[in-house]
Amino acid sequence: METPYLNDGFARFVVCGMASSGSRKRKRKFDPMEMEVLVDEANKHLSELQQRGVTVTQRNAIWEQICHKVNAVGETLRTVDEVKRRYQDIRRRTKEKLAYNKTSANKTGGGTVDEMPLTSIEEQVQLTLCEEQITGIAGYDTLDQTAGHGRCTISEKVY
Repeated sequence: METPYLNDGFARFVVCGMASSGSRKRKRKFDPMEMEVLVDEANKHLSELQQRGVTVTQRNAIWEQICHKVNAVGETLRTVDEVKRRYQDIRRRTKEKLAYNKTSANKTGGGTVDEMPLTSIEEQVQLTLCEEQITGIAGYDTLDQTAGHGRCTISEKVY
């Protein structure tokens, strides 16, 4: 007796699915506990990570400690580069949300505000950001360069 096409396709799908599940190319997403530890630890060491006098070796040691703590709570083993990139992504996305919320609040004209709510992780990151990191520096034109120096200046008027 011949097997119906649907069942044959299903059998191939199941066999292929079983074979490919062991060879997963991408790692799992950061789970909430990993994210919480990452943000807590990175925020604790943020001043050290952003200081000018800290060497690259010292920064890497700090990130190594953070990575070790993230790996202690998670199922997936993360590298230092993955942990650093994830923290930078969280900061970038938080800045984008905050900037969006600010611009949407300014353009309502008294109407309802179309605000993107922040998660608890993003609220922790928000505490480490200053206003200029979200909105930029008023009067600063990045396209205005002084002759021969290649440095940006603060202009009187930005058009």
